[in-house]
Amino acid sequence: MSGALTSFALRLAALGGDLRGAVTAAARLGYSAVALDVVTRELDLTMLSVSALREVQAIAARHAVGVSALWLDLPATYLGPKCDLDQLLARVRAAAETARGLNASAVVVQLGLVQAQAQPSAGVTDGARGEMDKALAAAGVGLGGFGLILPTPEEVARLVQRPRATGAAASPPAASSAEVASLGPVAMRELAAIADHYRLTVAVAAAQSPCLDLAAAVSAAKCKWLVAAADTLAVTADGVTPEAFLVKASSGSGEGGAVVVARDGMVGPGGRVQEVFVGEGHVAWTEWAEALRGLSKGGSAVGVYDPTGLADRLAASRVALARMREGGWLGQ
Repeated sequence: MSGALTSFALRLAALGGDLRGAVTAAARLGYSAVALDVVTRELDLTMLSVSALREVQAIAARHAVGVSALWLDLPATYLGPKCDLDQLLARVRAAAETARGLNASAVVVQLGLVQAQAQPSAGVTDGARGEMDKALAAAGVGLGGFGLILPTPEEVARLVQRPRATGAAASPPAASSAEVASLGPVAMRELAAIADHYRLTVAVAAAQSPCLDLAAAVSAAKCKWLVAAADTLAVTADGVTPEAFLVKASSGSGEGGAVVVARDGMVGPGGRVQEVFVGEGHVAWTEWAEALRGLSKGGSAVGVYDPTGLADRLAASRVALARMREGGWLGQ
């Protein structure tokens, strides 16, 4: 039986410590592939020379471990109405260049919020939306060229009542959740251009966004190299089936394939989640495996296990790999 994944990598930053120690730990856990964070406290991979990148590969190879993906976690400073798109794209471009130097097949780009297009809140009329837009403008909330998630009337009232900064020494207040800008079609086209140039899978993840919004925004770029990362826990929390998400995520290019960010958790009221070991939560792993095998290019998905939300990451990583093997995710 063919596996649902071509590889199953451990996000190495979850283990902490230096690169050599973390690779050794991953190998002892039984992993044959790892995903490296582009930037950690100890290291920025994009700053390494070609020879230094070869040394990174050699460290992994000595333990029979391959680097299958890079993980680019963009900080909160990249979000908001004044999002610096050029800086964001420069970071992704540098990560793609580094991934090519390490022979990695994918880059996971973790953003905060992605929305296909600005939508009015449920139950808000066009007239009310116009009044809300005026209130936002009066409160000094700009669109920044990327579109804005429309807040609720209560949020608008809070924004309107917010004191305006005056004087040369005044500094703008921190952006609230209602002011966080979404990355629009222009940004997705630019990400697609980077992915196409390097012929490298760029998987966009956005934990704060509805998963189908993410899939729609990415698929609209119509690039086979740009995909929406399939975060198993986020999709489950949104009440979306694996098949529905994967169909939506691949609708732009018509290509099969996926990057799966494997996480499990208990989903409570309001979509709140508590991460747990793989197999102990609400994620329907059997449905995920079947949906992935049903892609037009079966078995073309790359998996990354991310235990960073758990306390005992070593035990969680060991259990995840064992259950993936037991479930036939990695084939025979």
